[in-house]
Amino acid sequence: MPSVLEEAAVEQEQSNSYTSLVDSTGITVVPPSPSSKPLKTIGDVTSLLQQGRKQDAKHLLRNNAWPVDSPIRGQLWSLLCMQHQTKSNSMSDGFYWDMVNQVFGSTELSDKPISLPPFVEPSHCQLYYLTHKGRSVADRVVSVLGYACPDIVYSPTIYPICALLLHYMSEEQCYHCMASLVAAKEKTFITQTKLLYEVTWKTVMQICKKHVRSEDFAANLRPLAHDE
Repeated sequence: MPSVLEEAAVEQEQSNSYTSLVDSTGITVVPPSPSSKPLKTIGDVTSLLQQGRKQDAKHLLRNNAWPVDSPIRGQLWSLLCMQHQTKSNSMSDGFYWDMVNQVFGSTELSDKPISLPPFVEPSHCQLYYLTHKGRSVADRVVSVLGYACPDIVYSPTIYPICALLLHYMSEEQCYHCMASLVAAKEKTFITQTKLLYEVTWKTVMQICKKHVRSEDFAANLRPLAHDE
């Protein structure tokens, strides 16, 4: 089982804020505008959340366009996901690796393909510049999540969200974040049934039709229609 220090050392070897599971050569980084206000820090977000000022925290997050390679992103994702962790779904250190051992018999990452859970939609398995090892790690995280949460029936968003989180955090951190989002009771962040998934995207489409200008809406739909 990799130690925290070993994982940190690997990440420090990177020339940017991505983990070693990402091939960042194809990622375009748009720097902040010189005229923009200074971006807020993780301390600013943490302070608002500790004070219970969730609406102010949302406003801050929506008005700060941190670059995709900003070090704050990993801290933010972890902080925000952990807000939805309860005593019933909290996990101790080493819990994830114990689960990996149960599912795969070892914590060593095998070269053999990993069978993904039935709830995964293959056409939605976006890699987002993960390396070959990164894809194997994403497969393993999703597989362990499926083992730990057998009630998930259909959830095409789990894999791409997992792939994105692995840009900024360790495998273990990624699992804890995913588990917190899946188990969240106050709000539904990740749909877990076919019906709820269909209802969600159709609702979003109706909202877009209502609030987005017709020409912009049509322009955004054209690439989707082409992909299908």
